[in-house]
Amino acid sequence: MISFAAVLDRYGDDAVVYTNGENHAVKAFVNPVISERYLKKWKTMTKLGEVNNATYYYFGPPDCDIDDPENSHVTIRGKTYRFIRAEKYVVEGFPSHWEAMLEVKEEDYDG
Repeated sequence: MISFAAVLDRYGDDAVVYTNGENHAVKAFVNPVISERYLKKWKTMTKLGEVNNATYYYFGPPDCDIDDPENSHVTIRGKTYRFIRAEKYVVEGFPSHWEAMLEVKEEDYDG
């Protein structure tokens, strides 16, 4: 049986996950959530301009724990995403991978 981690190692993109105060080089997938319900919400116009409301799926290796998603982020393909929530999946008693929901991380504004 091929593990999901092996699929990530072979086909995943190079990424850096910042979690628990450390950077971790990993292989991962990040893809947009595409469904009828989200298609209309990707961008919203406000008085200050356009806001990106898109959400993304994250699939990452089982050995990079994302125990504190609110203080974690991932950089992949030149973009940085903030974790909304994350969960480790276990298959037949063994850690398989992490799945998470992401949103684009806005740059800090010093005004």
